[in-house]
Amino acid sequence: MFSFSTTSLRWGISTLGDSDADLDDWMKLCVERGISELELRVLSGDKDLSGILSRLFVSPAGFAAALRGQPARVAVLSSDFRLAAEKEGDYGELLSYALWAEAADIPWLRIFDKCGPHVPWMEDEWGSAARRLRWWREQRARNEWRVDVIVEAHNALFNPEAYRRFCEMTGEEPPLIFDIGHAVRGLGLERAFAAWKELAPHAPRVHFKDVADSNFQGDKHCLPGRGVVPLADFYRLLQESDPQPTVVFEWERFWNRNLPPVGEALDALCSILSSPDSTSEKL
Repeated sequence: MFSFSTTSLRWGISTLGDSDADLDDWMKLCVERGISELELRVLSGDKDLSGILSRLFVSPAGFAAALRGQPARVAVLSSDFRLAAEKEGDYGELLSYALWAEAADIPWLRIFDKCGPHVPWMEDEWGSAARRLRWWREQRARNEWRVDVIVEAHNALFNPEAYRRFCEMTGEEPPLIFDIGHAVRGLGLERAFAAWKELAPHAPRVHFKDVADSNFQGDKHCLPGRGVVPLADFYRLLQESDPQPTVVFEWERFWNRNLPPVGEALDALCSILSSPDSTSEKL
């Protein structure tokens, strides 16, 4: 069976691919496929991670104990926190996620730049994003946490110009998850590939997936190889990057139950990447 462990890149997978699976189910899949990391977004049918972790493991210490000796590392807890848009309770949610992550030695809390259509931010959104990142920095320093936020470039920060502006506003270069699907839908294919080359030094993680349409208003979800993203070409770019990112397959079946199971999606992805004509190395 194909194994991602034979590649030069480190591979992860998001739990969006099977919302009903529990932690043991995901660890078993990682072993079978040679996947090294998990990004927790949903678990056992619930996307309220603080709530489900409390029910399953009682406390952050119990969660940490459950992760010891597991074959794959939980590298990200994925929150709904958005830099450029506030929602009720999001500060408390992020702080609760930080407690679970800190106890279990999970390095990243995923936050968004902003969700929604890929349109330019208004000035107050830029200000809000900078203020909310500063708030996190204060919380992290006050609590002496090791865990940090990583920003999924969902709405704007896949554009290098927007990222540079944000860096100038905040005086730092926050780490990114570069989502190739959102970049293609927000920038177009050619500009998205160029954006990766520029943002690669700032993006230790990549969400690797296909999208059905390059227009934000069009269809989004599709099996790898069925959409508009030339995944083999993007894979080559990732192999050439220095440093190389962790590549996370994000299969979003949680949002669309009509999609095939995650195993079928992984098979489709493997078929693309294992073709000798489509990659620079034999996987």
